[in-house]
Amino acid sequence: MSNIRLLLAGVSSLVLIGHASAQAQDSVSSETPADNNANNEIVVTAQFREQNLQDTPLSITALNAQMLEARSQSSLEAIAGQVPNVSLNANNTAFGSSMIAYIRGVGQDDFNPAIEPGVGIYVDDVYYASLTGTLMDLLDLERVEVLRGPQGTLAGKNSIGGAIKLFTVKPDGDTDGFLEASVGSFNRLDVRGAANLTLVPDTLFVRLSGISKNRDGYIDRLDYACATGDDSIPTQVTGQDCHLGTLGGKSVAAGRIALRWLANDDVEVNIAADYTRDRSEGGASVVSDIYAPPSYPTYNGEVYDDRFLAPRYTTYATFTDPRQPTAQYPWRPVTDIPRQYLTGWGVSGNIDWKLGDDFALKSVTAYRWFRNEFNEDSDGSPIPLQLVINDLRNWQFTQELRLNGAVGDAFEFTVGGFYLKSKSRYWSRVSLPYAFAPPMGELDFVQNDPVDSESLAGFVQGIFHATDRLDIIGGFRYTHDTKNYQFVRQNPDGSVIVNDLTAPNGAIFGLDGERGNFSGSRADYRINLTYRWADELMTYAQIATGFKGGGVNPRPYFATQIVGINPETITAYEVGFKSDLFGRALRINGSAFFNDYKNIQLTATQCDDISPFPGAPCFAPLNTGSAHVKGLELEITARPAAGLLIDASGSYLDFEYQSIAPGVPVGMNDISPYTPEWKFSAGMQYEIPIGDFGSITPRVDMSYQSESYSLAANSPLSLLPGRTLVNARITLRSNENDWQLSAAVENLTDEYYLLTKQVPSGPGYIAAQPGLPRTFSVTLRKGF
Repeated sequence: MSNIRLLLAGVSSLVLIGHASAQAQDSVSSETPADNNANNEIVVTAQFREQNLQDTPLSITALNAQMLEARSQSSLEAIAGQVPNVSLNANNTAFGSSMIAYIRGVGQDDFNPAIEPGVGIYVDDVYYASLTGTLMDLLDLERVEVLRGPQGTLAGKNSIGGAIKLFTVKPDGDTDGFLEASVGSFNRLDVRGAANLTLVPDTLFVRLSGISKNRDGYIDRLDYACATGDDSIPTQVTGQDCHLGTLGGKSVAAGRIALRWLANDDVEVNIAADYTRDRSEGGASVVSDIYAPPSYPTYNGEVYDDRFLAPRYTTYATFTDPRQPTAQYPWRPVTDIPRQYLTGWGVSGNIDWKLGDDFALKSVTAYRWFRNEFNEDSDGSPIPLQLVINDLRNWQFTQELRLNGAVGDAFEFTVGGFYLKSKSRYWSRVSLPYAFAPPMGELDFVQNDPVDSESLAGFVQGIFHATDRLDIIGGFRYTHDTKNYQFVRQNPDGSVIVNDLTAPNGAIFGLDGERGNFSGSRADYRINLTYRWADELMTYAQIATGFKGGGVNPRPYFATQIVGINPETITAYEVGFKSDLFGRALRINGSAFFNDYKNIQLTATQCDDISPFPGAPCFAPLNTGSAHVKGLELEITARPAAGLLIDASGSYLDFEYQSIAPGVPVGMNDISPYTPEWKFSAGMQYEIPIGDFGSITPRVDMSYQSESYSLAANSPLSLLPGRTLVNARITLRSNENDWQLSAAVENLTDEYYLLTKQVPSGPGYIAAQPGLPRTFSVTLRKGF
């Protein structure tokens, strides 16, 4: 109740501020260079057509480029702090260059192509079919739209939790651009820029944009023997320097070229190509707990135990196996620098064609390819307990067609279709030499699994303007999905695994050549009633459904664990309001929802029902049961005086299981992973004119989220404590807005917090990912 009182007190305070400002001014000043949307108008396309944010009857947060810059937010996951009931994190080192995305307790954290994401990611209406490659920089964006709740009939593909849509800046007839450079903590050096060019006046334009980001790692890898003086394990360094390297460092270069052709008054063609080369270090990883280590000797007579708990921001991981190379695996040994490499590129074409005054056709065609190479030594010790090197390759082709139309002034509609085809190949060398107690043999195998996916959908939406204040909206989408997974499991030298539990890899005998398949269809609908009571107030109520596609367990230890995963589904009931008060000096948007969530897909680390013996190792996504999810969301923006901007948000979520599938170790009181019960944020900036020189704008942002868990089976081991983060920034800007200098500090209070935790199914340790400590940066930007 105390949190609710704080939220209501904050709302009341902002209402009073807005009321006082409305008495002092007739309208909000639009002369603030720091905020190009001082009139509070952001146009979104969440319902297949351009609408003002405040006229869109959805729970949607829209962030323009100016607000992203003011908050020092340059990556997609950074925006989650200010968006209600949204959790976005970089994944742990074991899952490569991928993102964890949950909205209202629904999402996904597993990068494997056998499993579908639960939050749809889109760039210029192009759907990204994999969580890998979604840790993108917010390069040259016009806006970001975060849609909460199932978008089954709108965004469609696997947007059961919601959708995140990024829209880039289009080329135009202006010959302009910018160049920006940042330096900061951990030897940070970022350079980014963009430029518009006109190839044919009034007809053909091009925009070039690019970025280079570099930063040293913030997790120190120390040689165990050197750092502790324990000579029972041989040292790998000489002299006094115990430093082996770092984790969490970044080295990314990316570029984009966009071509815009205005063929005539009715046809516009936008073609874009992008390329990313990421040569970053392995993800930040430490061991936060060692709770049930194996009691038998592991390597060289040593036992893995709590000796290997290192101080904060440090690890004893070596990313080497002292036994390698072996006769069994003479090529590509598990001895490599920690890496998280991503190479990716894509091309897309958007065609907008006006077919008279009342009809328009839109086509979105795209091809994307990536390769992600990454490795892990998550046990954080010089003992080779868990070493994995991965190589994931993927391509996808998508095509979407939409026809928008209107019948008089009373009815608008959209009808369209969507097609997706993707292919992946997931190669991995998995070394778990001490996963089982003797006399069972070690696990040291190679997998090379091809995965094929295909999806076809048709959809329709209609908006009936019953009166000048009442809209009735209906939508329907039908989808058919297929997925095929083939398992390739061999000894590292390519030989066949023998049926002998005491031999190497004998425990996974019978997997090689097996297949897992999924095929299914789903129909989703949406019904929405919207009523505008006055120019300042709109309310809506809706029922909407969505689903996340089925898949296959990609990590069976035994053939019995090759099982299909059924689609998870949701039926969401929501009411909300959107208001602009006191001459648009105060905006308050809110929503309340109830979700009936079924066939929930979550990863289980115990699954005796599909295992050959009790307690067998398992890491399987399974349908765990059903839940009811209730929540509240509130967003506030106040402009009480010229140059002063205050924004705040808050959310509450109650996740309650109603049923649990047999054999799944999830308790009725558990909650979905990465789902805090409470989230709050607040920010304030004030632009102060300084005469002919320009202006200076200080800004402070605070975000809080309560504790959450990293696994479906909640326990103290998977607990992610709550955190409060504070960021600050001060910007000096010229009157012409052609240059600016800013200084920023992130995590001002230097709070130690954990983004993720991984609980391997073998030896008992927790691999955690700490967030960045306090960092400083200075940025110089020049427009031209």
